[in-house]
Amino acid sequence: MKHRTLSTVLLATVTLLAGCSGSAKDTEANGEPTEAALRSMLEKSYDAISTAGGMNVTVTASGKNLNLKPKLHEMKKVGCKAMKLSKDTSYECSVDAIISINGGKPGKHGERLQLKKNAKGEWIAGF
Repeated sequence: MKHRTLSTVLLATVTLLAGCSGSAKDTEANGEPTEAALRSMLEKSYDAISTAGGMNVTVTASGKNLNLKPKLHEMKKVGCKAMKLSKDTSYECSVDAIISINGGKPGKHGERLQLKKNAKGEWIAGF
């Protein structure tokens, strides 16, 4: 349960902080972001968390305070779903990642990323 709570916190932070540059090589023929674009988004997000000194969280059950610094080791795109929530199409993508927290043992972690393209054609976080 503790790991699931930490995963949820990391997902929320990734969604808020993430952004990556876009180009034709970052988009598949069907319009979805490529695995490389998703990896870049996660790497930049985790780097931003570490640069900021980590992410402080409180474990609800115990009240214990932790400072988390995630590191991405591997990532694989599972799939993306197009979402038409406005005039522009955005994507919700699922990835399987191998991450470690605070230099601990790497473990498998599933994430969902929400992406859309901005006016410059760059992938950014959000719907």
